Amino acid sequence: MLPLLVCDDSTMARKQLIRALPPEWPVSITQASQGEEAMAAIRQGLGQVVLLDLTMPVMDGYQVLAKVREEGHACRIVVVSGDIQEEAQRRVAELGALGFIRKPAYYSLAPAEYQRHEYAQRDRSWTAAGIDIDALVERVSAYDRYVGASLRLIRAFGLRRKESVMFRPHLGVVPFEATGLPTEERQAEHYVRIKEGAKGGRLRFVPVDTEQRIAALAFAQAVVQSSDAHLGDPRHSLKRNLRRFDYVMARFGITAEGLGATAHGLRHEAMIDHYSGKAGVEPPVRGGGDASDEVDAAARLSVARLAGHNRVRASGAYLGGLLAQRAAPRSQTQGKMPGASGDEGLPEER
Repeated sequence: MLPLLVCDDSTMARKQLIRALPPEWPVSITQASQGEEAMAAIRQGLGQVVLLDLTMPVMDGYQVLAKVREEGHACRIVVVSGDIQEEAQRRVAELGALGFIRKPAYYSLAPAEYQRHEYAQRDRSWTAAGIDIDALVERVSAYDRYVGASLRLIRAFGLRRKESVMFRPHLGVVPFEATGLPTEERQAEHYVRIKEGAKGGRLRFVPVDTEQRIAALAFAQAVVQSSDAHLGDPRHSLKRNLRRFDYVMARFGITAEGLGATAHGLRHEAMIDHYSGKAGVEPPVRGGGDASDEVDAAARLSVARLAGHNRVRASGAYLGGLLAQRAAPRSQTQGKMPGASGDEGLPEER
């Protein structure tokens, strides 16, 4: 068996990549969630072939490539990343990577290849874990106002961890006229613009249309020290700010092993709440099932856009399976978007 190492800080991304591998390949698979774990596996001979993400906490993909070269390991590394910039591709090639490919979701692989287990089997939200969300967010905010502000934005706008840290609470708010969205899609006077930290750099706009979103934005604006600042501590690099975020989560037990939910579970909370607001019922992952096919499809499309995904089926990772299989063809047709925008949809990142 060929020792194959899959390294990505997103559990979902690792699962999708493994499912996309040909089943007949004679490989023994080891997983790593960041660079130091990957190096430990490589030193143990578990990474003759490595599928490597670039953006990870602790030690990123570039550092792994450099360390492998420095230590003289004979492993073959293929970078699998959403960062498609020419500079990134040039840099990894110089560091010895054999190739550079995008993650499976980009290639629109058939459901049989990676979607068959994509639907959520259980509710991963904070509510499902029995967490008093407001109380815990307040405690985190008192300890670290930057991380507290990020959590508020994740809950209100459904942001990813990295998106929340890189978000600029002042510059990231634009009037509807600046979004380029059709007039008939107008839902608020102002929208937040999400691009920095987004998967594949996909741009989306989320309306500032609820008291919760207004309050989360106001809190974030009060935290930052200048009009062009992002939500990371300005004294630190992005990598260090992401590491700080993860440290605070662990300190307060916001882990699968601790409270039974991660920071990404708060994004699940946002998607479930959004679906319930649109469909008028709870999603299947919470035992719902009374929405019509048409209402369900429209609500899933809205959730996909909110999450920043290109296809409606990605919403299933938060909501559970479709209420009726005959709704799938229609919803997939509606869900092929050139860019996620409007009422802001494969999750991944913590």
